[in-house]
Amino acid sequence: MLCVLAVALFTSSAAAFTFTTFDVPGAINTVASGINTQGQVVGFYVDGTTAKYRGFLRNPDGTLLAVDVPGASCTFATGINTSGEIVGTFCGIPGLRGFLRHQDGTFTTFSILGAHDLHVYGINTRGEIVGTYVTPSAPGLGFLRHPDGVVTTINVAGAAYTVIYGIDTVGLIVGAFSDAAGIHGLLGHPPGPFTTIDAPGASATGVTGASGNTVVGNATVSGLSSAFLLDLVRQTYTTIAVPGATSTTALGISGTAIVGVWGGDDAQAHGFVARP
Repeated sequence: MLCVLAVALFTSSAAAFTFTTFDVPGAINTVASGINTQGQVVGFYVDGTTAKYRGFLRNPDGTLLAVDVPGASCTFATGINTSGEIVGTFCGIPGLRGFLRHQDGTFTTFSILGAHDLHVYGINTRGEIVGTYVTPSAPGLGFLRHPDGVVTTINVAGAAYTVIYGIDTVGLIVGAFSDAAGIHGLLGHPPGPFTTIDAPGASATGVTGASGNTVVGNATVSGLSSAFLLDLVRQTYTTIAVPGATSTTALGISGTAIVGVWGGDDAQAHGFVARP
């Protein structure tokens, strides 16, 4: 069962946010993909020397720590919770697999039976992990991995694929799904019902993070992609745009702090943190 939410008011981000942008030194591209309540940011970058994807943890003072799964040829750090537990995806054998980096720096790796690729995107304070996996017969199925390792598959009825991008402190999940009408954002508590999020005039909408009564995501309108903050109570959208950027993509939110990636005339990806 799906409920539909589409509201028509967009406001500018010009006075709404203060942006901090950053790059990992020596990186070709930097992507900020997750943030916790302490302001710690996780993400990934392309190493300018080895051309490998590596994960990072950026502390509020700007110091950086490497997040690399031992022995992996690539690591993508994508989510972090209040306890400092970090999740993401790494290049395993076979295919892409998930990881959980514990507070002491040790790693737990995991996959899902039947999956040949696994993409992990978020973790909440309860240790619940979300993402998407691919099987030979399904191009995308969402999942919720409980702290005991039990996995619940999440698939919107009638969807060609379902992607789960985030989960908040009370277990509200957000993501996107595709059907004959296009690509839509979703939010709700498993197993449903889920609310469909369609940004005004958008041919594609995805919701990437949730915090309290707000969610962040990205929408394509007339062929152009933009990031947004949606207030679920007031039902208003605020555009998120890094000043001077040619593109801005929102990937996560914690409290009022938003993280993501932006591009400019240098054709490189850069991380950002936006705060009101």
